[in-house]
Amino acid sequence: MKKYNSTVNRETQVVINISNGWNQYQLKNGYILYKGNFSSYGEELNNFLALFKNGVVKDDDIINYLACIRGNFSIIVKTDDYIVASVDCIRSVPLYYFVKNSTTFITDDVGYLKRTGHKLKISNDSQLSVLMSGYTLFEDTLYLGVKSFIPGQIFSYCSGGVNSYNINNFQTWFNSNNEARTKSLDLMCSEFNSVILEVMSNTIKSLEGRQVVVPLSGGYDSRLIVSLLKHYNYENVICFTYGMVDNFEAISAKKIADKLGYKWVFIDLNIKEQRYFYKSDEFSSYLKYADTIDSTPYYQGLFAVKYLKEKKIIDFNAVFINGNTGDFITGGHISDYYQYCNSDTIDSKVYSKIIDKYYSLWGYLKTPSNKSKIINKIKSSHKYLENKYDADINICDFIYYYEFVNRQSKYVIQGQKIFEYYGYEWRMPLWDSKMIEFWSSVPNNYKNGQFLYKKTIEKYNYSNIWDKEYEINKYRISSPLIRHTRRFFKLLVFILTSGSYKKWDRIDRSIFYYFYDITRMLCSVSYWRVVFSIFKYPRHNVAFDAERYVSYHEKSS
Repeated sequence: MKKYNSTVNRETQVVINISNGWNQYQLKNGYILYKGNFSSYGEELNNFLALFKNGVVKDDDIINYLACIRGNFSIIVKTDDYIVASVDCIRSVPLYYFVKNSTTFITDDVGYLKRTGHKLKISNDSQLSVLMSGYTLFEDTLYLGVKSFIPGQIFSYCSGGVNSYNINNFQTWFNSNNEARTKSLDLMCSEFNSVILEVMSNTIKSLEGRQVVVPLSGGYDSRLIVSLLKHYNYENVICFTYGMVDNFEAISAKKIADKLGYKWVFIDLNIKEQRYFYKSDEFSSYLKYADTIDSTPYYQGLFAVKYLKEKKIIDFNAVFINGNTGDFITGGHISDYYQYCNSDTIDSKVYSKIIDKYYSLWGYLKTPSNKSKIINKIKSSHKYLENKYDADINICDFIYYYEFVNRQSKYVIQGQKIFEYYGYEWRMPLWDSKMIEFWSSVPNNYKNGQFLYKKTIEKYNYSNIWDKEYEINKYRISSPLIRHTRRFFKLLVFILTSGSYKKWDRIDRSIFYYFYDITRMLCSVSYWRVVFSIFKYPRHNVAFDAERYVSYHEKSS
């Protein structure tokens, strides 16, 4: 495997896996390594490279330009005088760094470092975090001393000194007195409409007429994508939905695709076929490809992409566009904390909510000692941010930051690898830097319950598919046998336990959910393993994914 390995001086070393999709641009006194897509896809990258045609460029100029680039990328500039390394605003292409014997290593491939003699030890605290949530906390990785670039981070190494910057203006996120608080709802709706139309217009320009493939669930986010494609008269579109036959999302998705005149494909995920796929070498190969050192691999939709490619349903150069993660960025995940929004202190009730929402993959791990370790780490991060930005950060703003830096950037956004694995490009317009910039300044009363998001969509009714006729169907288990059997046992459990929902939920997740999980991701483990784990209280498939992930790294460390 070809590698690029070079040093600036005795204090900094770049170790990048060139064969992992990186491009190299040679300079007179160094080089540039870059990977990913740049908005206007070529234009901004060419402008950036043009900075270096006349020789020496100051690292400050590089940093200022990087802050203006849109797209999904990582980039490293190395000259005789400095190194500048950057990830994009959502960290879609991860970079890591660690210090050993006074040398700082910057890498995208910690596995290569391990294979070449660098001994790395798993962090007990990070291992616990992964087992409880599926990911590590903040800049931590699974390995002691190895740190991750957080979204938007830029490091500048020059003459032995290190400076850190960030593309994302987190100061705006934590500014409770921002200008948007005085704006009317109509004005905010108009501003968001302008942003989303500009973002989609830019995205469409980058496609150059290629086929767009949209995973369509019928909910708000993927529906917004297809409605805006139609708004701009983009016709080369195919939609697909997967899961159990006649599942509620598929019914809604087909209705929407038919209304827009787009081809729609349904991919049936039956248990037998999914069990076979998850035992295959192909799936094992994907897990290695998608492996990072700060989160379990994301694989929802992997089989569907494989199916579309092998059946030649989509073009070889098609581009996938999904709705990740509109519900989060528009405020849908702060609703549980909104009642505490006017307080900058995080009390025990709030921490309990955080643990229940984010750290409940395995119920048996929610011991007082383990919860205390997680809470202390979150507390220290909250205090650090308040000191750094000289602000009293309320709980809603902190949760917004917390989930963005942790679950979203490390787990959800890395899910785009399911497209890359099969050789396809992707776009995420709802994670465009303009979207982040806009929503980071939106007041929490407009974010709560996605109020502004839904009001804007309702007002502008893009492509006329936002009427009640096209509302997403209510959740329903499509199999009558499973539905009625489950209903009978639920009644029985409630009678025997005096109506204990918690006990029923544990039984349901361990015995019945395997058969009505729309994604079929639970099929990545055997049914009996799920059943026999009932007293460990697994939440869903990611609990087992986390165990497999930790075990893999324990064996390879």
